[in-house]
Amino acid sequence: MDAYDEVPYPDSTVPETYPPQIAAVATLLGVEPPAPATARVLEIGCAAGGNLLPMAARLPDATFVGIDRSARQVARAQAHIAALGLANVQVSCLDLCDAPADWGSFDYIIVHGVYSWVPAAVRDALMALVGRHLSEAGIAYISYNTLPGWHLHGAIRELMLHHGRDATTPAERVVAAQEVIELLTRHQGDTSDPCYRVLGLYARRLQQILTRLGDDAAAYLLHDHLEAVNDPVYVSAFMAHAASHGLHYLGDAHFPSLFPGGIPRSALDHVAELSGDAADTELFLDVLRGATFRQSLLRRAAQAPGRRITPERLMGLTISSRAVAIEADDAAPGAVRFGVSSGASFDALDAVSQAGMRLLSACWPAALPFDELFAQACRAAGLTPDAAARRSLAATLLVAASRSTSLVTLRLGATPVAAAPGTAPLVDPLVRWQASRGAEVTNRYHEVLDLDPLGQALCQSCDGRHSIAALEHLVAGWLAAGALPALEPGIGIAEAVARQLRRCALAALLVPQEDP
Repeated sequence: MDAYDEVPYPDSTVPETYPPQIAAVATLLGVEPPAPATARVLEIGCAAGGNLLPMAARLPDATFVGIDRSARQVARAQAHIAALGLANVQVSCLDLCDAPADWGSFDYIIVHGVYSWVPAAVRDALMALVGRHLSEAGIAYISYNTLPGWHLHGAIRELMLHHGRDATTPAERVVAAQEVIELLTRHQGDTSDPCYRVLGLYARRLQQILTRLGDDAAAYLLHDHLEAVNDPVYVSAFMAHAASHGLHYLGDAHFPSLFPGGIPRSALDHVAELSGDAADTELFLDVLRGATFRQSLLRRAAQAPGRRITPERLMGLTISSRAVAIEADDAAPGAVRFGVSSGASFDALDAVSQAGMRLLSACWPAALPFDELFAQACRAAGLTPDAAARRSLAATLLVAASRSTSLVTLRLGATPVAAAPGTAPLVDPLVRWQASRGAEVTNRYHEVLDLDPLGQALCQSCDGRHSIAALEHLVAGWLAAGALPALEPGIGIAEAVARQLRRCALAALLVPQEDP
């Protein structure tokens, strides 16, 4: 039995693979990408469609094709497509080595979690497939484990494989792996040995991932760390492999990774002295950052642009931000600091940038096209719009986006969201369906989040036909029947429903009534 049939891979979304987000990064890198709204998209290794189907649901005029070698996961994907009534997506059980030659071209090709986990011959077939079927202006996304950072993960993997060498079932292999992680993390305070402490640091990071994954932790361990094939590569080797199939490394899909944040200027200057070409530079940066994973974007070599990112390139994008103004004793005079719950922050130094960030904060979860944001910011700041102010706002947004995508997120194209519940809240249809199956849902921006029991129950009933009073009545019935946990002490049903609907709005789960 195929390992992915026996234990399916966790089925979730990957925000960096979303075409509007890939297109924004490409735009900033000097590329004119295919329009995501009408693109033809291929995902190789689509599993049960957890990443592909939300894209198809949110981009109804685009066409989506997915393949996976696991018959079990493909059957699940096909059942989900039928349940959602999606007409713009097709998923097939197919080995990538058997892909039909007459497939045609795709504007976006997504390959997440495949490249490092297949034999060398299959990796080459994969890159050949991308080179053959990527459209002239198309962009491919390929993720992979990277060296030298993955060497330490590899040491832990080898220990886990050795300890579980006599295991006969996936469950036994997982138990053995978890025992190794416990060994490497439990005794950190009892030793000063540098090797043990470094391995323990990486083991703790792995344990944090497993804790966050919850019920999906076992499948993640099995497929990401314990598969028979797990071959990390140097980014320079990946770039050379792509070039051998007529593909050019454009950049990475996670926008902040394009910037050497946290690396001293002296080290960057030293890298420039040592580097003979762009591949050398990327490799040395991976060394200095301890990078273990990349999400690289490829393009046809004939279409390769320069890599210089300028504020002007941001001006055609749509902007959103979760950041709020926060107190900062160390901010420069006149600056306003904006931050998010993760701790990421930056200082807006000038009036138009401060006004722009306050506007984005106030209108979240809605996003604004740059031109609209600039016009509103100038009005709010009492400024006359001019080229200098326009560039200043764009430069500030670029700095924020380079720090964290939570501070500022950039996309190409609009995504309709409702910023408030209204009188008859309407949750995105995909989210309603996902909530009927579990707590994990994908919001309008292709981000995954977990609902609490009340949120999960409410989302299923927010179909635009239930008033707030009707929703409160439903919640009262669920509580009386014991179908929901008791509310917090002192919190009434009306307040609990209002809070939950506000959370849904802030999580970008609601759609305007005119956009069901």
